[in-house]
Amino acid sequence: MKNKILLIILLFLVLFDSVFYSFNFGFINLTLLRLFVIFYFLVYVFSHLSNKSLFMHKKVMHLLYLFWFWLLYLLISLIWSVNITNSIKGINFFILFFILIYLIIKFMNTVEIAKSINDIFFVFTIIVTSIGLIEILTGFHLPTSRLMDFDNTVGNTRVATGPFYNENDFSVFLSICFPFIMQRIFKSSLINKLTSAILLSIMIIIVIINDAKLVLIAMGIQFLILLFVLNISILRKFMITIFSVILIMLVVSNNPQITDSFNTIKNDLNNQGGSTYIRINLIKNALYLASESNYLGIGIDNFPLIVKTNKIVPTFGFTDPHNWWMELLVEQGIIIFTIFIYLFIWMLKFLLKIYLKRTSLSRTSFTLFQSLIGLAVASNAPSSFFFYMPMWFLIGVSLAVINVSLYQDSVVEARVK
Repeated sequence: MKNKILLIILLFLVLFDSVFYSFNFGFINLTLLRLFVIFYFLVYVFSHLSNKSLFMHKKVMHLLYLFWFWLLYLLISLIWSVNITNSIKGINFFILFFILIYLIIKFMNTVEIAKSINDIFFVFTIIVTSIGLIEILTGFHLPTSRLMDFDNTVGNTRVATGPFYNENDFSVFLSICFPFIMQRIFKSSLINKLTSAILLSIMIIIVIINDAKLVLIAMGIQFLILLFVLNISILRKFMITIFSVILIMLVVSNNPQITDSFNTIKNDLNNQGGSTYIRINLIKNALYLASESNYLGIGIDNFPLIVKTNKIVPTFGFTDPHNWWMELLVEQGIIIFTIFIYLFIWMLKFLLKIYLKRTSLSRTSFTLFQSLIGLAVASNAPSSFFFYMPMWFLIGVSLAVINVSLYQDSVVEARVK
């Protein structure tokens, strides 16, 4: 019970840490999340020194060794980093992310806690979705929102940022939560089914209002993955797909905001301007700078600095990568890019393996599989993604579920022997 509470506190701080007061200690900004993470990291370190027990399967430990190599590479890359200050800041955050992942694995040390992550995400989705709905209906925003800089009577502030800085970050988090709510419709009581259906509808409406097209695509992919594995006839799957396509076409055709968005994309490409054209040029800049650095990386958070002062192709004042995969490649290099791809595919493969075993963790593992797939697409919506804490939290939860499953398998094998 204690570890479950600690996990809930950790997710709460991941989402709402910036709402609370923080203070600077030298070059480190101390927040409640940082203090919590540092304290419990030290607790587990001293605990390990006393009893030598890590409760971490060797396969998961091997992945954590990759994070150590990642950190070592980032430290070495300071030699050729364009801006050392930015890179040190990034390394500081990477250490925080690494410890965060380690603590999640330690907190989620039983099958019961691993299974409870479904309910934990359900509760937090209700909380953040309620905040988003209030924002849209009233124009009220939390102090962390970028829209606090605007007059709340202005029409374009009627989007939802939740506990995040901007609406894209919030929409990506909703895509992370989306599979956790979808699976409740098929595995819960009637009340839960209705609650989940209403919640899903509100989430989709928020994403549409936020004009997060990539997040909508991610949610569509997550739905199709779930539909593919549902234990229903091919005919029913086909009918649901047709119904969904027709529904989407009706929504698109009757929603000026959506149709205008598609027309905008078309005009952007034809007229060499607008959001889509800028994103393409940012990718071109990223590929050029990656090759110029011999794919060693230019340093964390250095892409905006170079694009701002030395444009290869015009980006019309936009300097952030707006693409997580390009951001990782250009700033941290091909080696780290490859490591992350390996880590990502390994998690997907193992989560799917757990699901196919039909164990008590199958439902949780498949939901995490969907969430990660959606993240691969939705991660390109925000302007920058390395500092996006929920991504690292999701990675930590995925590794924790895999770790518990591996220990569960070890126990079963020991009993057989």
